[in-house]
Amino acid sequence: MDKLDINKFLANTFSNKIEQLDLELLFKEKAKSYGLNFTQAGELLNIERKALIPILNGTAQNPSPVNLLKISDFLEIDIKTVLASLVKSSESVSKLEQARDASFVAKNFDVDRLYSEGFLSSKKDTEKILDRILNFFGFTSVVEYLEFKDKINLVLYSKSKRNFVDKMRNFSVESAYRIFELISNPNQYKREELIELLPKIKPYCQDIEKGLYTVCRALFSHGITVIFQKHLTTSQYRGATFFVNGKPCIVITDLRKNYVTIWFALLHELYHVLFDEEEIKREGYHLTGEVQLTLVDEKAADSFASDFFVDDAEFRYIKPHIKSNLLVNNFAKKIRVHPAFIYSKFQFYMQDVENKIYWGAFNQYFPDYKKAVSKLNPISWREDYSILSIVEDLKQIFEIQINEKN
Repeated sequence: MDKLDINKFLANTFSNKIEQLDLELLFKEKAKSYGLNFTQAGELLNIERKALIPILNGTAQNPSPVNLLKISDFLEIDIKTVLASLVKSSESVSKLEQARDASFVAKNFDVDRLYSEGFLSSKKDTEKILDRILNFFGFTSVVEYLEFKDKINLVLYSKSKRNFVDKMRNFSVESAYRIFELISNPNQYKREELIELLPKIKPYCQDIEKGLYTVCRALFSHGITVIFQKHLTTSQYRGATFFVNGKPCIVITDLRKNYVTIWFALLHELYHVLFDEEEIKREGYHLTGEVQLTLVDEKAADSFASDFFVDDAEFRYIKPHIKSNLLVNNFAKKIRVHPAFIYSKFQFYMQDVENKIYWGAFNQYFPDYKKAVSKLNPISWREDYSILSIVEDLKQIFEIQINEKN
């Protein structure tokens, strides 16, 4: 027997794709054709009269599935037609819709964690939860959301055969894809132009408040869309790369809540755009930090991002003077980076090479990452946010660059 999809079943029932019959009349006619009266037919099916009549007239509250199958076989009609004929009352429809909505929410979303993130105002009111989710994505019905999910399943999941158990990561990925889809960057992407742009990015890391904003607008004008998401509990990824409609799209999260890491993540993902395009297209997308059986080289991307800001020769020169803030600041100006990038490289070197922990050192020299992303409308999960409003804000930010002369 085919699996019953409640969404399609309800839609087909009320669009008359499944015929609704008068089961009581049909049952009497069928019994008569067999030379039986109503009671004899019921006894033949071993269904008590008090159970049979409510099923046939559509008033049964919880009819036995076995009895429904018996009636379907006796009447020689499909079980879905029997069900459609029973779903006549608004009460029955309401119960089915409630069951469908509860199943939809439970299957696709981590309600507890979304509530703790401030995304939901209730953990128990299915109607409110569903309204919030649909409003956030900009959909008017569950069917519309499922059509979107079917589409991105083909684009994002089918090739890589991902099987997420983490609903929060799914939620984050689907939110990002929806944003990229609606922004629909109109600018052409050319790999050669990105290579030409890259060296011009580095000096902007010195400008805490406007540097990242300026770089992301420039990237957008080159066909590359970058958005920032507040990290969602358990999703555990620092950045992501998609190709939506053939154009690179990057997500940066505040997973580490660190100014240097935000820039590092951007360059890490740009490496994937430059060197892993075909692999990412085959996989559907790439999450930095997700364990994947893929040819994407994370170590190479990390090295690229690290050396982009402070290469090994520069680091060897300044390392002996790391405790002199004056010398570090002067050298940072010379190589056109914020001093935090030198301190960060030192911290990673001490852990990876000398197996010493310096993560607590030099914190006073690291800027507040929130200042860097504030002008880019970072995507939070607060209750009043929706993707449609986020996209409108992002379009205003990016369209400024489109209309300016470079």
